[in-house]
Amino acid sequence: MFTEQALHEFSHSLYTVTPDSNRMAAKLNGVAVKAKNGVDILSDGIVEGSVQISANGQPIVMLADHQSTGGYAKIATVIPCDIPALAQVRPGQLVGFRVVSVEEGAEACRKEKEKWTYLKESIDHD
Repeated sequence: MFTEQALHEFSHSLYTVTPDSNRMAAKLNGVAVKAKNGVDILSDGIVEGSVQISANGQPIVMLADHQSTGGYAKIATVIPCDIPALAQVRPGQLVGFRVVSVEEGAEACRKEKEKWTYLKESIDHD
């Protein structure tokens, strides 16, 4: 649904978290992402981390309390281990996206899980 240029701009731009972000979604503002034929789609399922592009071209990242379906095109999905960090970004702060393969995403989450396991075990042994 997106041109190569739009995908490039999305993954190489910084976006500001807006004040109307909440537990449902991180609403972002920055370079508008253009779709080939608009972003409205028949509603379909979305997951935590889905990045929808709104009618004004701005990304919306679904968070913990997101709805189960959405009617905007999805350009990406944030890997699960990055969602807690994104959820803590304050309005006015900047975020960016980097494209990774499924394997890279899985490896990043594996490392994050190992880090938390090590931390928990360190605390339990003290």
